[in-house]
Amino acid sequence: QRETVRDYRQIGLGVMGIADMLIKMGIKYDTDEALELCGDIGYILANTALKSSALLAKEYGAYPKYDKHSILSSDFVLSNADSDTYELIIEHGLRNSQLLTIAPTGSISTMIEVSGGIEPIFSFSYTRKTESLHGEDKYYKVYTKIVKEYMEENGLKEEEELPNFFVNAQTIDPFKRVEMQGVWQFYIDASISSTINLPNEATVEDVERLYMYAWEQECKGLTIYRDGCARSGVLTLGDKKEEEEEETKELRRGEWKSLADDTYYVKRKLVIGCGTLKLFIGYSPSEQSIQDLYIVKSGQGGCEKNLQAIAISMSALLRVGGNLGQLEKAFSGITPCPSFVSNRAKGIKLSAGNYCGMAIINEVKAFLREINSLELPQVKNEQTEIIDKDKEDGDKCPECGEKLIRSGGCMQCNNCAWTRCD
Repeated sequence: QRETVRDYRQIGLGVMGIADMLIKMGIKYDTDEALELCGDIGYILANTALKSSALLAKEYGAYPKYDKHSILSSDFVLSNADSDTYELIIEHGLRNSQLLTIAPTGSISTMIEVSGGIEPIFSFSYTRKTESLHGEDKYYKVYTKIVKEYMEENGLKEEEELPNFFVNAQTIDPFKRVEMQGVWQFYIDASISSTINLPNEATVEDVERLYMYAWEQECKGLTIYRDGCARSGVLTLGDKKEEEEEETKELRRGEWKSLADDTYYVKRKLVIGCGTLKLFIGYSPSEQSIQDLYIVKSGQGGCEKNLQAIAISMSALLRVGGNLGQLEKAFSGITPCPSFVSNRAKGIKLSAGNYCGMAIINEVKAFLREINSLELPQVKNEQTEIIDKDKEDGDKCPECGEKLIRSGGCMQCNNCAWTRCD
């Protein structure tokens, strides 16, 4: 990556808010007028980017892998550089091998409340889903800012009263979407992120025709999302009840969910009122959820069996469709443990919480906050086997003498099936 950046110096200038611009100008997104305007903007963008890169090359030199003949004869430069810009490139070359792209800008466009990239507005209003640290989905209705502002300024009560230049991703002809991407692609030397939204009744043939049309328009890529697909989007148009009913179909009441194949375990040390715990958190990246919890108690004293039972019970709730928020709510009425109170009074630093159950929950919450920014060590080599080297090396089965392993939170023998949990 370092060598590529050094040798080619690729950058990705682009745009966002195009749909909002068209609405403010009173131009319908899926019209020839809109395509012509975007073409004018695209040419200015491309020519200015080429000129700026040539001027940077004059000051700092062209990128190391610059090939003068290839650049000066490329269709992109010949089509988008005016005579002044072309002369600058002849004389100085380009500082960057790649200049332009159109990214989805999903997060930043949402943050400043404009349309993303060259996408039309998704919908006049929609339901947004967020996932909390407690594993609970939250739904709320959002009005697109430009729609809300226009309705307020013009005294409109219903979305149906909006003028015809208000269109969204659900109503625009998908072939017009491809045409818009094709216009921009002529002025973009890299690729474009743009999602074509199709209704649930769209056929395989519809998708084929769209991909062929995108090829004819010389697009470098195309993304299609068909409503109702298994992989749901962040933005949805259905209501919360329908979403919840759909989710409950995945796991029937009382059904025990198997561990995801990519579950890995992370070990955390907890300091509690009567010693230390080793907490193992089983997490699945594909399902983005906690799959399993189990505990090893270090030192003497304390309610070791009860702690193991707590971890097994917590895992069980997660495996039958519960979540961390439900556990925390259920535990909230438990009074502080005397050992936590007395040790804190002595100045001993303990893990967050006032009894073991809440200390475990707080540690899991801390783990969930970290997984988005840290690559955590994987200590699990097999789906059901984890060995705590500090305690279990040399631990033998009392029945047959074979070495014990930990499986599902309990020590057991794979030779004769003896288990300490019996």
